[in-house]
Amino acid sequence: MKFSNLSQIQKRLFAWGMSKANAADGSAIELIDCPDYSTLAELKQGLLGSLEGKVLEIGPGAGSNLSYYPKNIDWIGVEPNLFMHQYLEQEADSQGLKKIRLSPGSAEKLPVENNSIDSVVSTHVLCSVSNIDHSLQEIKRILKPGGSFIFLEHNNLNGVKIMQLSKNNLQEKVDQVYDVIVIGGGAGGLSAGIYLQRYRLSSLIIDKGKARSFWMQELHNYLGLPPDTPGRVLLQRGKEHYGSLDGDFLNGFVEDVTDEGETFAVKVKVGRQNSIDAVFRTKYLIAASGIIDHLPPLDDMRNVYDYAGYNLHVCMVCDGYEMIDKKCGFFAGSEVAIEEMVFNLSWFTPYITIFTHGVFSVSEPLKTKLREHGYPVRETPIQQFLGKNHQMTGVELTDGTIIELETGLISMGSHYHNTYLKGINLELQGNNLVTDKMCRTSHPRIFAIGDLKVGLNQVIIAAGDGALAATAIWREIRREVGARPWLENLYNHID
Repeated sequence: MKFSNLSQIQKRLFAWGMSKANAADGSAIELIDCPDYSTLAELKQGLLGSLEGKVLEIGPGAGSNLSYYPKNIDWIGVEPNLFMHQYLEQEADSQGLKKIRLSPGSAEKLPVENNSIDSVVSTHVLCSVSNIDHSLQEIKRILKPGGSFIFLEHNNLNGVKIMQLSKNNLQEKVDQVYDVIVIGGGAGGLSAGIYLQRYRLSSLIIDKGKARSFWMQELHNYLGLPPDTPGRVLLQRGKEHYGSLDGDFLNGFVEDVTDEGETFAVKVKVGRQNSIDAVFRTKYLIAASGIIDHLPPLDDMRNVYDYAGYNLHVCMVCDGYEMIDKKCGFFAGSEVAIEEMVFNLSWFTPYITIFTHGVFSVSEPLKTKLREHGYPVRETPIQQFLGKNHQMTGVELTDGTIIELETGLISMGSHYHNTYLKGINLELQGNNLVTDKMCRTSHPRIFAIGDLKVGLNQVIIAAGDGALAATAIWREIRREVGARPWLENLYNHID
């Protein structure tokens, strides 16, 4: 529907109808094939809830997105339907947004200066603009360097088609025996899937969503990528690459794996609401489901999420360089974490304060050793992290004490996503699966890659693990099948 084709009365009625739609509950709209968010409301909150500075929204309608924005942003709405403006002002006021500006412009001619906007937002609008290429050029013109363009659309803009399995088409695949099922769609799992497809093997990636790398705001140690590349960008590109090779992909939670002899039965729960169970079979299995880090358990976890993955880190190897000679809070989950990590962390910065959050007591011998190095220990629980714009500047303790910081490292342990393997006797070292140099576990047809196996937890290594595991499987299947004859030459020789 092109807005320019509407009459004045149609525009007025459309605005009235859109204002009534603001009351619709986005949490009631379930997302079918979205691994990281279960409802439209969760998706919008995830995309819009942490925006900062100047935000320009194209075609905001009657303001259905306004409830998801932070209250302190400088919001500009470019809405060509003037009848919408009164509803936008009312909705902004009810949501507590104070800095708003409305303009009757269009996507093809945005009424702001070059390089002046931190984020541009468009939800279900680009499908109706007159000139999509011109509109995208305008968005690029007004965004500051490093600014973001956030859009939700009905259409597949990049042309990549992934065989995305869902509750609606599972039956097409449940009778198939895959060469390989990969459990986990992070960097390691996607790398394995890409190699498997290029080896002409059949593969299915089953992904529960929210891979560890998804939360990384910047990937500093990945060869060839700009150091400010977010983990979610790497994963999206990997998924598109895998899809371009005709791999199968399913958003679901693997509950159990049963060894049937020549095959494995993989039981999967599909869908967060009205879920169904499905069983897939495969000759080989790659466990790539990874781990997730435990964070300080505050009453307001959103306060933690505001800084985790920015300058509140979880990996010293990944981000030690960013902590060089800064005042660093070390947030420990155990005395062992202090002993294993703090003195190594001092390679990057000696300005370390240890926080136990009142979870455990530090022994006197360790306290003495820490004092000898000048590292203070704070055992009072943390009330909240302090900071702004996702940059943590300190912590406030429950007794009101404020400690200024410039960075932080969390070491509170991890949750291993490997319970589906509990029925199979595999060799472990601690919580990690023991593998050979090709990532094969103690079971000859089960491979483990990335953070689940013994080794260094790095995104680039997980991707390499995926290549190793896929290659080992291909070599085995290739040897079993044997060489392919050039049949035409054989027939000609017989003649």
